[in-house]
Amino acid sequence: SIGVIAVADQCNGVLGGDSLRVLSMLAPSAVIGIENARLYQEQQERRLEAESRHQMSESLRVMLAIVNSNRSLTEILEFIVNQVSGRLFESQATAIFSYQPKEKTLEVQAAHGLPADLVEARMLPGYESAYLSIHTSQPVIVSDARAGGAGDEANFEGLPSEWAMMAQMIVDYQAWLAVPLVVKGEMYGSILMYYREPHLFSNEEIGLAKIFSDQVALAIENARLRI
Repeated sequence: SIGVIAVADQCNGVLGGDSLRVLSMLAPSAVIGIENARLYQEQQERRLEAESRHQMSESLRVMLAIVNSNRSLTEILEFIVNQVSGRLFESQATAIFSYQPKEKTLEVQAAHGLPADLVEARMLPGYESAYLSIHTSQPVIVSDARAGGAGDEANFEGLPSEWAMMAQMIVDYQAWLAVPLVVKGEMYGSILMYYREPHLFSNEEIGLAKIFSDQVALAIENARLRI
C-alpha cells in the first residue's frame, strides 16, 4: 500500500455501491500514474547522472591534454581554474595556493572569480581551511560560512575596513571546499572551490576533488620537469 483515496460530500447521504465501484476503478489508474511519474523521475535522474559523468570525463580529458602540453605552469594553472574547475564542480570561484614553509604563508598561484584586490591582500575567506587541509592532509569543508562562525567579527584580527571587505566576501561566497595539493609526496599547497550559496558536499564530490587535486599535482610536476 502506498496511500489511500478519500472522498467526501457536504450533503447528507450515504455513498452507495456505484461510488465504491468508481473509486475501485480510479485507484488502479492512480497507481499507474504514480508509477509512471516515479519511472520518469528515475529516468531523468539517470540522464542527469550520465550527463554529469560525461562532463566530468570530458573535463578530465581536457585537463590531461593541458597537463601534457608545453605551456608554462602559470598558463596551465590559469587554464585549470578558468576552464576546468567550474565545469567539474559547478563552483563560482577557484583558487590554487602554494604553501611557503619558511614564511608560513599561502601564495595564490591562480584564481578565478575572486576580487583581484582581495587576492593580493590575502584576505579571502577560506585561508584557514586551506592551512588546515595542508596540515592535516585532508579535505576541509565549510558548508555554510555564516552558520559556522566564519563571519564572526570578534574572531577577525585586522582593521575595520578589512573586516568590511571580508564580510562582503562571506556574503558573496558562503561555502567552500579545500583540498590538499601534494606533489611527489611533498605538501605543495591547497585548492579551494567557492560557492555563492550554502552547499552540502557529497562523498562523490569530495572524491572527485581528490582526483582533481592529483591531476593538478601532475601538471605542476610536469611543468617542473620541463624547466
